[in-house]
Amino acid sequence: MKKWIAVSGGLLLTLLFFGVSIASPIVDGDPSDWSPVMKIYHETSEAHPIPEVADIVDVYFTSDNDYLYWRFDTVLTTDWDQIGLVAICMDTDNRSANDAACGPCSSDYVIKIDPSAQQVAELWTNATCEPVPNADVQAFSLDMVTEVAVKRADVGLGSPACYPFCDIPSSVFLESADAAERDESGILIARTSQILFLPLMGKQ
Repeated sequence: MKKWIAVSGGLLLTLLFFGVSIASPIVDGDPSDWSPVMKIYHETSEAHPIPEVADIVDVYFTSDNDYLYWRFDTVLTTDWDQIGLVAICMDTDNRSANDAACGPCSSDYVIKIDPSAQQVAELWTNATCEPVPNADVQAFSLDMVTEVAVKRADVGLGSPACYPFCDIPSSVFLESADAAERDESGILIARTSQILFLPLMGKQ
């Protein structure tokens, strides 16, 4: 099992989403079906540089009746040989202080994208520290674009009760395998980058 890495520092953004009146993105690595208004993060500076083939520069977010969607772009064509792990953490109940921390953050759900794992994309719940059985998670990477989707019901966000109004503090963690160093015992110490944001889609 991959060891989760604790990360310090980060960027906090507060954003308000009321839904977008275009078709939902297709998880196929094609960025043309994403609107510029869906962008929730753009990197302007970085305290801990990592290789540009593993460096997230933009993050997009949107939702529809059934799914939550993320897209993240790297500076250059994404090289998954240099990425140990990407994690999208979702605090769907907005109570991170009360959530377990068996993942890289205190949140109730984590989407893990691990290129070396048997199941590349999985939804985990911190309630049990195990994958959510039969969860509908989609992920696709092409050139500099990676798209991810998860079914609302699998993270406890029903439809239409949570559409289009959901308050979901979330964050993205990336572990760069290429930027790892070894300690005196020869243990790998991975360098990580962290993006924190609050995609607030309103609150009922």
